Order: sequence, then C-alpha cells, then structure tokens
Amino acid sequence: MTTSSEASTGRAATLSRASTATIVLEGGPRGLAGVCRVSAVAMPARVTVDHYGRHEHFERTDGVETVDGQQVPVFRWSYSTAIAE
Repeated sequence: MTTSSEASTGRAATLSRASTATIVLEGGPRGLAGVCRVSAVAMPARVTVDHYGRHEHFERTDGVETVDGQQVPVFRWSYSTAIAE
C-alpha cells in the first residue's frame, strides 16, 4: 500500500518512511477501512491510499480512537480517483 498526504498548505507530498504514525481509516472500499500505519513527519490533513488501481482519498476528522492504548486520529473516506498512467 502506498500512501501520500496533503499538508495544510494544500500541497500534495509523498510521505517519508523516516517516521510512522498510526491512523484509523473509516469508510471507503471494502477491505480498506481499519488501522493503518503511514509514514509522516507531521500528521497530515489528508491521506491518499493506492488501492486496486485507484487513489482512495481520506480526510482527517475531529474523531480519535484508541489503538494499542494510544489515541489516534480518524480519517474518513471522501472520494476516489483513477490512477493515471
């Protein structure tokens, strides 16, 4: 799974593998929702996940869930786009 984020500046960027963050994905295609680890220096406002030839876009909500004793942010599915070749 490949992830990217869009910082609050609105600029899309590929996430570095230097540090990881745990997030919860909510909604979207079957089999994609759940706990996910993404590479991030700072917690992004948006996350894009490559899934079966499509980009699945998630936006951060105000919600949090407890995962392994830690509060992690919830990202809700917003839309899907085709991967251009």
